[in-house]
Amino acid sequence: MLAIVGVKLMIALANKGAVMWTASLIGIALLVIAARYFSPVPPKHAAEAVGE
Repeated sequence: MLAIVGVKLMIALANKGAVMWTASLIGIALLVIAARYFSPVPPKHAAEAVGE
């Protein structure tokens, strides 16, 4: 879903100029990093139980 929104935003801003396009690309990258940082990590014991 995040990738689809990112692609749509990049297409919408294609005609707005290089600075705006670059700023939006950096913004999308920061959103992806933030989403990865705040996403929950599965418990370690659950990962080991699946492997057995």
